Amino acid sequence: MKLRLKITKEGGLRFISHLEYTRTLERAVRRAKLPAAWTEGFNPHMKLSLASALGLGIESLCEYAELELAAPIDAAAAAAALSAKLPQGIRALAADVVEKAPKLAALLSMASYAADMPEGAPAGLINSAAAGYNEAAEFFYDKKTAPGKPARRLDLKKHTLSVACENLPGRTRLCFDCLIAASGSLRANDLIDALNSRFQLNLDIFAVRITRTGLYKEGRKPLIGEG
Repeated sequence: MKLRLKITKEGGLRFISHLEYTRTLERAVRRAKLPAAWTEGFNPHMKLSLASALGLGIESLCEYAELELAAPIDAAAAAAALSAKLPQGIRALAADVVEKAPKLAALLSMASYAADMPEGAPAGLINSAAAGYNEAAEFFYDKKTAPGKPARRLDLKKHTLSVACENLPGRTRLCFDCLIAASGSLRANDLIDALNSRFQLNLDIFAVRITRTGLYKEGRKPLIGEG
């Protein structure tokens, strides 16, 4: 039996690593006294996993954690108990209990992102960049790899079909979906870096605030019952 949770990673917590985020959740599970299952052996580990790692510096409104249970529990009660023990920056938005289900990571098909441009960014150029990307049949990007190793050339159009540009009061936002396949997926900040370079937007990449807004299975279906 597994408890599945939809949670957030917001504010300053976007700068903690995937491992630190997981450990924070484990500590909250222990404090909430949820009946977690553990591995056996000399160094037991809580059977807790996340559906997808999130890049450092990216916020999320839709992380999914999966906790194997040692005893039955009510999903809503578990989410409420956990919420009381979570630090600022993590909220439990929905919960579900399932039996003999595949891991969430194996179900992922797509992630949605919103990228808010820094104040003063050239809105006209960003709109043109989005249009140029959408019109292109191919859009190659040399993705940086480990130091000393050659860049990896990717056709971004195989991972992100289109980019929508929203002109909001005081800022410009780019919204896009990244397909997730067994062979891997595109990092959201790689797409922003590619647009910045190709269309000479002169953006401070580190000032672009990216939020994961959706994580889906089978196209755009929710990962858990979120009613």
